[in-house]
Amino acid sequence: MLHVETFTFLPQAFAENTYVLWDDTNKCVIVDPGCYTSAEQRQLLTFLEVKGLEVEQIWLTHAHLDHVFGLNFLKEKFQVPVIAHEEEKFNIERGATHAQLFGFTIEPLVMPDVWVDEGDKVKVGETEMDVLFTPGHSPGHISFYHADSHQLFSGDVIFRSSFGRTDLPGGSMEVLRSTILDKVLKLPGQTKIYAGHMDPTTVEREQKVNPMVVGF
Repeated sequence: MLHVETFTFLPQAFAENTYVLWDDTNKCVIVDPGCYTSAEQRQLLTFLEVKGLEVEQIWLTHAHLDHVFGLNFLKEKFQVPVIAHEEEKFNIERGATHAQLFGFTIEPLVMPDVWVDEGDKVKVGETEMDVLFTPGHSPGHISFYHADSHQLFSGDVIFRSSFGRTDLPGGSMEVLRSTILDKVLKLPGQTKIYAGHMDPTTVEREQKVNPMVVGF
C-alpha cells in the first residue's frame, strides 16, 4: 500500500507541497523538497523519525526553486540518489541565481544522480510507479503515477481548477495544454492528483471544471 504525507512549505511565499511517499516496507522517497527554513527541515526530519522511515531517494517533478529549496540539505543528510529529467539541468544550474531574484539565498544545487523519462519505472520500497513526461510548465517536467491506487504526483502541471504558469524559461502554453488534455486528463477519472500547490483534486473533477477544458 502506498502512503502519502503532505508538507506545505514557505506558506507566505510559495505554499509549495512536498510529499513523502512510503509503502509497508517503511522505505520512502521525498518528492520536491521545498523545505527552506531550519524549522521546516526539522518538521520533515521529525516526521521521518517518528514514522521510522528510511529515505531511499529524492524525486523532482521539476527544478524550479520552490521545489528544490531543501535539495542540498536532504542530499547531504541522507546521501541518496536524486531523480529528475535531464532537461531540468538548466534549472538546477541556475537555481542559486534564480533564488536571489526572489530574495532567497541557497548554495549551488547538487546535480541529480539519475535521469529518467517517459516510460521509465521508479520504486519506493517494493512499490513501482510510472514516470510520465509532462512538459509545458517546465521543459523537463515529469509526474509520478501509481496505477494500482490511481494516484498522480503532478508537480506544477495541473492544480485544483487551475494549471501551472508558462511564463518562466522553457514554459509553453501550447505544450502544457497538450500535456493536460492528452495525458493527465486521459488517466482514470478516480485518479487523485497531488499537485505542487493547493489541495488535491481528481481527474474526474478537472475534466469538468479545469480552465483548460472549459475555457478561460
